[in-house]
Amino acid sequence: MGEPVNLGKEVNTKGNELFPFVDEKGNIYFSSDGRPGLGDLDMFYAQLTPDGQQGLLSRNLGEPLNSSKDDFGIVTDGDRMSGYFSSNRKNGGADDDVYRFTRDGSLYPCRELTVSIIDAESKQPLGNTSVAMDNAANDKQKELKTDADGLVRICLDVDSDFKFLASHEGYTDSKVGFSTKDLSDDQPSRLEIPLSKPKDAESTAMTTLRGRVTTQTDKFPIAGVKVVLVNECDGSSQETITGEDGSYEFTVKPGCNYSLEAMKDNMGTTGSHITKEGTGSTDLTMFKKGDVIKIDNIYYSLNKSNIRPDAAVELNKVVELMKKYPTMTIEMRSHTDSRATAKYNSTLSTNRAKSAVAYLKSKGIPAKRMVAKGYGETELLNRCKDGVNCPEEEHQQNRRTEIKILKLD
Repeated sequence: MGEPVNLGKEVNTKGNELFPFVDEKGNIYFSSDGRPGLGDLDMFYAQLTPDGQQGLLSRNLGEPLNSSKDDFGIVTDGDRMSGYFSSNRKNGGADDDVYRFTRDGSLYPCRELTVSIIDAESKQPLGNTSVAMDNAANDKQKELKTDADGLVRICLDVDSDFKFLASHEGYTDSKVGFSTKDLSDDQPSRLEIPLSKPKDAESTAMTTLRGRVTTQTDKFPIAGVKVVLVNECDGSSQETITGEDGSYEFTVKPGCNYSLEAMKDNMGTTGSHITKEGTGSTDLTMFKKGDVIKIDNIYYSLNKSNIRPDAAVELNKVVELMKKYPTMTIEMRSHTDSRATAKYNSTLSTNRAKSAVAYLKSKGIPAKRMVAKGYGETELLNRCKDGVNCPEEEHQQNRRTEIKILKLD
């Protein structure tokens, strides 16, 4: 038996780290009360490297495994399909109880985000900075504090928009938006918020807007992209070129709405809109020939294919995109869930795709630029195939409308 080796600050904290367990895939599980969580002891996991060292950041297991009480002692398989753990949460006995669980949802219940607060001039971390987080989905606000390294780690709900307001004595407050919508991977994210010291009236009236441009499918950074920022208060615009890491920045005045566009040969983007309240994403994605783009919030009445008013609002965005790129041609793709017969679903999805194309045509988009295709239940996004009992939310993931880029010059 060799000498014990400390796993370092990404696992250990100034608090208590207890009840370690390692599954067959090399995930180490432990409980801690020294890092952000839901309250008291929370269960976390990290990936170990072959030599037994900790490889990735420790990540919170999220609800419902964790609660506001002590949660500890998990034993599970590498895919966390089932297992046991202990907790003193409500509805149990007098103290600690053993709980059994089985997983019927995503392996990754939340998105881990590291918020880094730095001095805008020196780039040094700002410890003990107050960070107020607003969740647009439930109107809840959480008050956080950075550690000595200027960091806050938190697990965010998926498919949600957030706003972070950073405040430090002697610095001008800064508000930044972040969204977990349309993120195709489950890896931790990082958000850097620089704070500036006020110098005069002019400096306090300006702030820095930063973002990145990445590919639609794999989120790789794109260098050499022209990014255009338009101030909707006065119509003025700024331009810059992304660096090797796809990043860009602008100096802007708070209190105005801004629009963002990215431009590169043979690529397109839906752009972004930044409101004066700080909502909207500064990160832009660009698509190319062959990419598939999901259109959110396209809903149809049960067993119907006609375009409802709420769907028309979203399809109008596609109309604008087609006008923005007049040489672009698309395949309008409609998908169903697995309920009903495969033949019925194929017919229904084809009719829905044709209805969407007909709507675009009614708005002036030439028919030769569009192809309608229904895929029925042939391209499910999850486990919900015939014979599998799934909740409605998982079936909804499969009922979707997409556009595939067939040509983009």
